[in-house]
Amino acid sequence: MSSYHTEVVVPEHDAEFKMTMTETVKRKHFKTLVILTVLSVCIIGTVIAKPELYPGRVSVGRTPTEVNLEEKSSKDDASPDDIDGGDWKAVRCVSSTEGTWHPATDNLYGLEEYGEDSRGYLFSDYKTDETWSRQWDINDVDEFLFALTDFSQWLVATKEACLLRGDPLYAPIEMSSIKMEPYHALWYNRGIPEDPWVSLLNHTGTTGDYMVVYGEDSYTGHMENLGQDDRGACVWVRTSARQPTASQAATNLTSAGRASSQHSL
Repeated sequence: MSSYHTEVVVPEHDAEFKMTMTETVKRKHFKTLVILTVLSVCIIGTVIAKPELYPGRVSVGRTPTEVNLEEKSSKDDASPDDIDGGDWKAVRCVSSTEGTWHPATDNLYGLEEYGEDSRGYLFSDYKTDETWSRQWDINDVDEFLFALTDFSQWLVATKEACLLRGDPLYAPIEMSSIKMEPYHALWYNRGIPEDPWVSLLNHTGTTGDYMVVYGEDSYTGHMENLGQDDRGACVWVRTSARQPTASQAATNLTSAGRASSQHSL
């Protein structure tokens, strides 16, 4: 039996044509990939640079409160009501044009009152960018809020933390614009007129940006942020008599129920 073998010979010009077609397809795929990559980069860049175009955007690693304040700061309508449930009362401010820290020397005990408008009325609105102070009863205060007036830097601390003495001291901070949970930072409160020095970061020397948000005695140091970009600095207080939040009310009711049960036993 004989066998037959048929060999198909591809003409040289057909092979070249097939290679040319393959290269063309590859180039088209590469161009498409480049175009899609450029479009993706442009879209991502727009989302980051123009957050107002994407109101639902929430950045990874930040809490809703931080995002809320950041977006509001860009619209000049940030508010202390956005911080830890609100209910804050403004009691002291220093203007962005004052050139110093607060004129008060009462070490945050709320003893001083100053700052009148042309009619002789005391200022009380932190949005006026004036230097003023209203008295407060330290016995009624349980928390302080310190902030630059654009809310780019702020912190919440208890009254006890703010009245601690130390040279320096590790002050407990309830929360701040850089950390939404309790932590400690080095402050100074030596009982001298310029104290307390309240800051978000450790106050470790005479120079450096410690994100200072409070100082007294018209001191002219540690002003790395105060006065910049029309930033003043203000103080708010919350009193012990304020209405509890829903979670606090629930906790109080639970505690009261347990105490009643134990008493009945």
